Amino acid sequence: MVMERPSEKDSVMRDLSEITVNALKDLALARKDLQENDLHMKEMNKLANERVDEMSRVNQQLQTKISFVENIATIITSKNVIIRFEDSGVGVPPGDELNIFDPMFTTKSYGGGLGLTICKMIIEQHGGKLLYSSMPSIFSVSLPKT
Repeated sequence: MVMERPSEKDSVMRDLSEITVNALKDLALARKDLQENDLHMKEMNKLANERVDEMSRVNQQLQTKISFVENIATIITSKNVIIRFEDSGVGVPPGDELNIFDPMFTTKSYGGGLGLTICKMIIEQHGGKLLYSSMPSIFSVSLPKT
């Protein structure tokens, strides 16, 4: 039996075959990586959209609070600091002005009617006053400058 030496052509064909197989393996791995990255990108986009929605909600809440803050004024006199809160809602119903600081007084179906009573008590314990005036509804907190 005579052994023939592989021809150069056979050697090149084996090399090309090996290169092709390796390239196909690399291509399959690259495809898998792209699919995984695509999945990760979709997840990241979903998270980003959720964050944008959350930021929009927070921004809306801030805008509401800012509009409330715009109705606050501070006055500083030689003896007192006065903070005025103007109500942008319907205000205190006529006839209820005399009772709003009384314990257990409420016009709502919920709550115990203690909020303004407690606020007034705390402010008075610090030497201040909590006042209400109507048209428009304004609550004023006056505290001594000491």
